[in-house]
Amino acid sequence: MVYLGTVAKTLGSGIRLGWLVAPAELVERITAHRESIGDFPSVPLQRALLSLLRDGEWDRAVRTARRRYRERDRSVENALSRFGELRGLGAGMHTTLMLDASVAEAVASEALRQGVEVPTVEESARTHTTPGGLVIGYGRVDAADLEYALEVIRDCLEDHAR
Repeated sequence: MVYLGTVAKTLGSGIRLGWLVAPAELVERITAHRESIGDFPSVPLQRALLSLLRDGEWDRAVRTARRRYRERDRSVENALSRFGELRGLGAGMHTTLMLDASVAEAVASEALRQGVEVPTVEESARTHTTPGGLVIGYGRVDAADLEYALEVIRDCLEDHAR
């Protein structure tokens, strides 16, 4: 078994730092592969991350983010739970509202006309055999923008239900 982790969601994907825990028999092969493709994060970035870990700053940042996303989860749940099943509450930076695909598409189109971009599950899926829905992302918006977006989405869902 191999365990992988990254700081992409907490510190930013551009940093390109993570970790890997692997059985001893795989370490040499993994190291050889990384050397062959020149995959070496910069030493200053590695040291900066080490400092964040040692000082507890990374842990504080993660705990703060978790609180923020829990609050956003609750906002999404309060605004949209009556319209369908919410999947992924508490799992990260987005929640999926499961809906009929045609309803999801209509709501996404209307919300976009009102300035709110909300992707459908179909846009995010590799195949078109998945159920429909809306992907409510809240990782890159502030609380006021999220509340506005939820109001628009809720209003579009109510209009569609009439």
